[in-house]
Amino acid sequence: MTKNLFVFLFFLMGISAFSQSKIVGKWAGKDKNNLPTEFEFTQDNKVKILPDFPEFTFVVDDEKNPHWIDLSATIEGSEMKVFGLVEFVSDNEIKLEFFFNVDKHPGKFTDDANGDHTDIFKLTKQ
Repeated sequence: MTKNLFVFLFFLMGISAFSQSKIVGKWAGKDKNNLPTEFEFTQDNKVKILPDFPEFTFVVDDEKNPHWIDLSATIEGSEMKVFGLVEFVSDNEIKLEFFFNVDKHPGKFTDDANGDHTDIFKLTKQ
């Protein structure tokens, strides 16, 4: 029984790590103002957002639909957490939206085509 439990837990950890590793790479696109933006997700759960953001730690929760992606960083001694959603449109395209200044995790993407932060990013390097 213990062996079966171990195998089951190992399987669950592998599934959870799948989305986490699927997002690793460099994604590029334009924001709602048509300005170039890049996200570089690394194996050690760090993300660099270019051009002008600090480095964040990220976690993907693929138990949710759409998947939750949450960023966190300590900036000037304060913990900052940003909730987000990610949808894997294809192997080289994701839909990504982040929600700033919210108290709880949104469950769906912004419906409005001119929503605050809804953008499509394409994989440029992995």
